[in-house]
Amino acid sequence: MTNTAKKADSFLTTISYCICLPPEYTLVMDKNEQEMSVEIALSSVVGLGDQCLQSWQEARKTVFSSEYQNIRNIVVCGMGGSSTPAFVVNSVFKPAVPLYVCQGYTLPAWVDEHTLVVLSSYSGNTEETLSCAGEAKEKGCFLTGLCSGGKLADLFNELNIPHYQYDPKHNPSKMPRLGIGYGMFGLLGLLSSLNLIKGMSGDDLDSQLGSALKYVRANSDKIETSAQEFVDKFNSDAFMIFSAEHMKGNGIVFATQLNETSKRLAFASEVPELNHNLVVGLTKLQGSITPILFRSENYHPRVLYRFEITKEILDKAGYKSYVHKISNGSLLQEMLETLVFSSYCSVLFAKKNDIDPLMIPTIDFIKGKLLTK
Repeated sequence: MTNTAKKADSFLTTISYCICLPPEYTLVMDKNEQEMSVEIALSSVVGLGDQCLQSWQEARKTVFSSEYQNIRNIVVCGMGGSSTPAFVVNSVFKPAVPLYVCQGYTLPAWVDEHTLVVLSSYSGNTEETLSCAGEAKEKGCFLTGLCSGGKLADLFNELNIPHYQYDPKHNPSKMPRLGIGYGMFGLLGLLSSLNLIKGMSGDDLDSQLGSALKYVRANSDKIETSAQEFVDKFNSDAFMIFSAEHMKGNGIVFATQLNETSKRLAFASEVPELNHNLVVGLTKLQGSITPILFRSENYHPRVLYRFEITKEILDKAGYKSYVHKISNGSLLQEMLETLVFSSYCSVLFAKKNDIDPLMIPTIDFIKGKLLTK
């Protein structure tokens, strides 16, 4: 165990008492504790590339029996930081069959024996995901999943279900949203093993990931600097993230990171859909809100033009928006670069505002209440 990981174990243990606190409670920390929390969170951001590589190399070795054939659709069951990776995979890698993300206690009504149900829970103890596991078993679905342990790992082992159990050694924070590389490339590895990634073999993906990681590591200082400049310039009450096509998953992830890590209200929407509804509400300045536009040269030309029109509307309404221009590369590279950028932003916002990036007392309060009923 690294020194950072040891510090994280000790530090997170000392403040684990926050569970069951009322939602209005603000975790009071002295300066040293806050700095330690930020250091741990940043260590997880730095380890993001290693998370991706580790989980991809390990998960793609998962062996499935010949029974796992004739899969017609995929349902990924997960919550919070265990569900957002599925949105990224669905946006970037185009699975060969429809993929639906289930964030709740029950499966869609159309799920049947031809459905692959992927159970995703970082802790392995997420009650909604475990509920879906029981229903999937009753319906005779194909089952697989990924977790770091817990009740879900016990279920997989008891029923001899092929799965990926990861050791999140590159996520000293122990927070799912900061260990997203495991969920993302763990899921991708499982789907690749089942030949469910359209037009890409495992070797193709391996080569693309290697190139993308090389690029991100070579430009890590530049990406962090860009994130710091963004944080220094914008410190709004709320954020709107606009994305499209292969970047839609990144938009959802960034909103989640800002909500949980930065304790800032944020939500994501996509072009062209937002041009048919949300944009009407933006024609008049609405408080201290910063629109963030993820712009990729890989977008459809008409989508790129829609971004220009949307930016014009925002400018006329008086919004100070931020256009994040993504370096032109493979879809995987653009996704990974933006993921590192947004991860840095969320932690640096917390640092700037003397907020603990790790603790989520309101969510812990909800979990504590649920345990009593």
